This record gives sequence, structure tokens and C-alpha cells, in this order.
Amino acid sequence: MKRSKKLSNKLKSILIAFVTLITCVTCAQERSGYEVDVIYSPKRHVVPSNTTQTWKNQVKDSIVFFFESGFKNDNVTITVGSNKSISKITSNQVIQFAKFIPIAPVANGETVSIQINSGKIITLKPTDDIKFIALNFIDNKVVVQVLDDFAYYD
Repeated sequence: MKRSKKLSNKLKSILIAFVTLITCVTCAQERSGYEVDVIYSPKRHVVPSNTTQTWKNQVKDSIVFFFESGFKNDNVTITVGSNKSISKITSNQVIQFAKFIPIAPVANGETVSIQINSGKIITLKPTDDIKFIALNFIDNKVVVQVLDDFAYYD
């Protein structure tokens, strides 16, 4: 009886270790095989608030990326010329927002690239009327959409 109980406990321990290992491997896999949808027009309308005006003044000439829903501990790399910025981003599921990242003004004709984890590189060519850009991770697709104003989340 004692021997079968020891064997049973050993099997339980092995099973728990196996399930833990599978869980860790699954969690560590990054999402990199995503599709991309870039929507330049029509611009998504944003209702401005008093708070947005304050932020707009602080990022006056910058291009601002708003990382909204669907991000789960993702590594985001934004590259402009030789300047690279890397951030780990997780969305707040309640307000559907993670963070905003302003980048310095882009020289005429210069492109901005965004890469999430080790996935496709999304290349954008900002113009004078493209200052605010939202990104959402929906299922297996990154939706990039130009906004008409600085977004506000509450």
C-alpha cells in the first residue's frame, strides 16, 4: 500500500512539473506572425478634452503613437532613421489603453517603422497632417489607424 502511494505521489509530481513546463513555454511564446492593416483615411475621430490640449502642447511637433487594446507584454520597437526606441507594452483591459509614445519630428521624406516582438515591420511615412496614430492588436492582426486629434482615455 505504501509503495503504491509513493508511486502515485511521484506521478503527481511529474504531471505537475510537465504541466508547469508546458504553461511556461506557451506563455513565453511571442506573437510575431500577425497581419497588418494600416488605415490612413478616413481618420478616426477623437473627441478632444481639456486634458488633451495640455498633452498636445507638451508634444507639440512630435508624432504620437497610442498603443490601445490587445497588447500583452509585447516588445515594441519604433525606429526613425538611426534612432531606436524599445518599450514593453501591456494594455489595460478596462480602458483599452496601454501607453502613448511621442517621437521627435520626422524629417521630410523620412519613414517611421514599428515592429512588435519579432514580427512584420510596419513602415509609415508621416506627413504634416499625420501626427496621431493608434495601434490595436486584435486577434492576430495589428490595426494601425490615423487619428484626427490627441486621444484621451479615462
